[in-house]
Amino acid sequence: MTLALALWLVTVIVHDFRLRRVPNWLVLAGIALAVVSMAPGLYPQGPDWREAAAAGALAFAVMLVFYALGLM
Repeated sequence: MTLALALWLVTVIVHDFRLRRVPNWLVLAGIALAVVSMAPGLYPQGPDWREAAAAGALAFAVMLVFYALGLM
């Protein structure tokens, strides 16, 4: 799983540097990898679903402010 996440991250970085945007299919792939990584038993000491949902909501709220200000 760690290798898959690393490959996804490198792909996102390359697309962002070359095109200055990240395609939707890469974002959806990242969400899918995050959901799979939350499967029971993969990371016993990792966050649970509530912590992951709270972190996602917080990140969305913070980025929404930048979007509303026209900075994105």
